[in-house]
Amino acid sequence: MRNKLNKHMSTQLLWFCVTVFSWSTLFSQNITQDAPGQAKLLKQGVLVIILNNNTNQINYLKAIIDNEKSDKKSRDHAQKSMDAITTRTDNFNRIIRHAFDSVYQYSEVRYIFQKDFKKEDVSSNNQHFLDRNNVVNPGLSIGNKPYLIMNYMDRTTASGSTALSLRLLMPDKSEAHRNIQFPGVGNIINIMLDNGKYKTAENMLIKRIIKFQKHLRNNYVASLKLE
Repeated sequence: MRNKLNKHMSTQLLWFCVTVFSWSTLFSQNITQDAPGQAKLLKQGVLVIILNNNTNQINYLKAIIDNEKSDKKSRDHAQKSMDAITTRTDNFNRIIRHAFDSVYQYSEVRYIFQKDFKKEDVSSNNQHFLDRNNVVNPGLSIGNKPYLIMNYMDRTTASGSTALSLRLLMPDKSEAHRNIQFPGVGNIINIMLDNGKYKTAENMLIKRIIKFQKHLRNNYVASLKLE
């Protein structure tokens, strides 16, 4: 009789645990699928901003430069292209960092190079966050804090065309809810950089950042009692 009772209690306990786990999982998924839940995650967590270092392009050009079979014209062209890409990338990353560091206050911020970011691999990412000089510093680990991602990336528009844009993403790199999405900057930053209009590009980005966090604060912070 006692064995049957123990077995029954074990079954009931198992059922209870499974039920609690299922509900907690469902709750967690619902939080991260709607705009208020994602706004809350970001406010309580970290915005991870991915900086591009164009590793593939630079490695390709380096291979041409280092190849003894490359003629002088090819090496010179590759060197010129690599210098231009490096300068442009450095300016772009500088503008991104300075703009966000100047006005963004909705959450903590971390920066990481594209080549080091691993989708949903918190342990790896925690070892590769960048200090103010864009040097990797494991001391900047965010532990197990929730995070969303900001990435300047190719995306497919509603018309099916591909365009560059700064986008707010979930940890699996799917796009965040459209109601809290970052106001589009499109390819205009690239155009400005190509024309040496660095300050204009930065000012435009700062305006977008202010608009982005103002929208989050006005529409979500008060209702979610986050401050």
